[in-house]
Amino acid sequence: MIKINELIKSVSSMIYETIKDTDYKCKITDDDDQLQLYLNKGSCFFIDVHIENSKSVNLHFNKKSLVIDIRYFPHGRVKKSDLNEIKELLETQFVRSIKVGRRYIHISDIDTLILKDEVGYTLNFSIKTSYHEQVYFDKNDSNVIEVIRMRSSDVLKIESEVKNGAN
Repeated sequence: MIKINELIKSVSSMIYETIKDTDYKCKITDDDDQLQLYLNKGSCFFIDVHIENSKSVNLHFNKKSLVIDIRYFPHGRVKKSDLNEIKELLETQFVRSIKVGRRYIHISDIDTLILKDEVGYTLNFSIKTSYHEQVYFDKNDSNVIEVIRMRSSDVLKIESEVKNGAN
């Protein structure tokens, strides 16, 4: 099971790796309160993750679709060309997949948008992903499955004894 907080940490570290050797020094957060604090001091990336949908594929798996919104808020007035450069850096980092723990979430679509308002430019970088997640059985079901496994191993044991006795 992929946890949203682990996904946010993975995305944060990927953003950090992307910008650490550039002139774009900024904070990375997923907390609305921290966002306002960081915006008062400098540039900031804000990460928001939400489940777009979750569909049952079969008895054992669900297909989940997530949207990861990465918004870049520059400090002060910046040129649109700077945001284009950041967009290109993010596009090179988020190419095919995002590693979360031992799993990889594959990227299905990326949308980028550079907006200008009375304050200045902002960059919105949205990543759409989907993955299959195993549906876990409750305790009662797992007990039934264990009984079935034990019975099938007993049958195999009996068959093995019959074959060995016939030789």
